[in-house]
Amino acid sequence: MASRKNSSKSGSKTTATRRTAVPKKATSSILKQATKLVAKVETAPIAAVEQSNMPTHPVPSQHCLQLLGELLSSDMQARLTAAAALGRLNEAAAVPALVVALRDPSAEAASESASSLGLIGDRSAVEPLINVIKNQENFYHCVVRAAAAQSLGQLKDVTAVPALIDAIRDPMAEASAESIRALAALKDNRAIEPLIDVVNNHHGFFLPFVRRAAILALGTFNDGRATEALNEVAGNMIEDAVVRQSAIESLGSSR
Repeated sequence: MASRKNSSKSGSKTTATRRTAVPKKATSSILKQATKLVAKVETAPIAAVEQSNMPTHPVPSQHCLQLLGELLSSDMQARLTAAAALGRLNEAAAVPALVVALRDPSAEAASESASSLGLIGDRSAVEPLINVIKNQENFYHCVVRAAAAQSLGQLKDVTAVPALIDAIRDPMAEASAESIRALAALKDNRAIEPLIDVVNNHHGFFLPFVRRAAILALGTFNDGRATEALNEVAGNMIEDAVVRQSAIESLGSSR
């Protein structure tokens, strides 16, 4: 078990999705994949979805098609704006292209794509979002992982619970906290013991605001284990003041 504290991204730039620069060849490959997918969506939506190995979605509206085209712009701001707009448009036909855009070389655009998948609410996005928070290739920036975790909470699919539990130990605190909030939204009892471990923080890994997120999450469970853990923190006079106050408030709201 890692003992290094998770850290905050405060003050860091998020212009690249990788921690290191994205190779031009990789970026080109991602854009080519997205271009082919959107081109097929424009001419034969069902065939495009079959090609992407995702479930069949409805034929996109003209507005959706326009935004899908903008999702391929060479301008990062245009891609970011299009990704956000597709979430507000709420058309399931945009899901395959947004899944591809999770690997956009801009962390901001990729993060907006992840958020839009949660807003659209199509459960075919669950597995791709799980892959983001697993981050097995160390590709995804912490803001993308955090947005993916939040969307998994919105999608309310309990198949994401094991991956979200693992993501609690994300080295970046923002992604860790969002995974905790997603587990609170899913209200699956498998999360209780891992959340208690965050609150107890025996290895000093978790920052106070991540512990606070775990305390607030435990307050949503009607379970004796959660109540006992919260009581211990609330009664600990040498505990971090903010963390202790959060436990007191959680106990009050759960009664």
